[in-house]
Amino acid sequence: MAIGAGYEDPFDGDGNSNNDQVKVNEFRVNKDNKSLIRLLPGRTEKEGICYKYVQHWMVVKGSDKKFPITHRADEKCKLCNIRDQIFESVNAWKDEKNPANDDKLKLWLDRARKIKPKECYDYNIINRKHRTEDGKKELKIFRFTPPASAQDSIIRLTKKAKDDGTLRYGKKPYDAVEGYDIALEAVKDEKKLVDGKPIYTYEAEFEQYSPLTSEELEMLRKEGYDLKALRKTTPAEKIDEIILKSSENWLRDFEIIEYESEKVDIKELKKEEPKSEPVPEPQKPKEEEVGSGEEDSDNEEETENVSMDAEVADINEDINEDENVAGEDNKVNDVENTLLEMDCRGTYNKGDEECQKCILANACLELKEIADKAEEMSIEILDEGDFVKSKEVLLAEIKKKERIDKPKGRKIEF
Repeated sequence: MAIGAGYEDPFDGDGNSNNDQVKVNEFRVNKDNKSLIRLLPGRTEKEGICYKYVQHWMVVKGSDKKFPITHRADEKCKLCNIRDQIFESVNAWKDEKNPANDDKLKLWLDRARKIKPKECYDYNIINRKHRTEDGKKELKIFRFTPPASAQDSIIRLTKKAKDDGTLRYGKKPYDAVEGYDIALEAVKDEKKLVDGKPIYTYEAEFEQYSPLTSEELEMLRKEGYDLKALRKTTPAEKIDEIILKSSENWLRDFEIIEYESEKVDIKELKKEEPKSEPVPEPQKPKEEEVGSGEEDSDNEEETENVSMDAEVADINEDINEDENVAGEDNKVNDVENTLLEMDCRGTYNKGDEECQKCILANACLELKEIADKAEEMSIEILDEGDFVKSKEVLLAEIKKKERIDKPKGRKIEF
């Protein structure tokens, strides 16, 4: 039976709110001690093991409160359309090769990044450390939306290989028979703060093989969550309401207009912007030009560095780069500096639609190839913020690793 739309198996190559009628046990990674979880298979073949969707997170003006805008990964919302139109204008300015556009390009690329949707995954899991109020062990199913670095770390765990090249643990930790428990540990970074709070990243470790018991399988069948039904898509009117409350004032200056050609254009309304951030007027692109979980409450900085080989389905965050749209840029340093401002750097994916429509593709693809080489050499490719390191840093670490691994003279036999 084919897996239903929205359900995915991110380990194998082959709404904003919950349903009001269902009480959901949400699982959060323990930041003080290791968490121990068991990913579960789908309740049915059709459902698969997890539900994939995307979320934009918008900060409300005058407060730190954030609202999510949620929709299926294969759909687009008003924010997605605005973002596409920003890239049509960006590409038009890029083709002009006019230095006067540099500030404008940087401003709008940053704005596009702020409204970029983040991929999320919902799982049914068993929390092996769950206890009742009186301390007794209790079997219960939870819904788990891994922070980005936790998802990334679990995927990397499934790819670990032995010296002979075979997988160390197996690529399907959720399998009913061959699956295993996973320990998740929160790592606090005191050096880098967000809103005055430390950033947490999450590391996954193999704990033990744990075939599901008949009791656990029966509980999954009866009490496992319908992950797709629980994750509601945000209605269009709610999206408009969130945009009006957003601290991103410039969003309210856009109106999406449908033309007979089914193209979408942006019209800037006559509204006054704060003097601290003048808004350049987007130019209408030429016809022939081509445009382009709940955010981690544990304050994990967003990461978009998940990548997998052919045996593992692609769960990379959308990037905005492609060789066909990226024109030649004689200012190499400017390109590199702009790329370093993108949190999706180094995760270029030829199969991604938005990757096929960005202006930084060449630089991003080059960085990805360098990062892939570094990863093959067991070099950590992510920086403290959980983003891909710069090209210069990775090349220096590769060179250092090659120097260390190089045989030093003839081996002496005693």
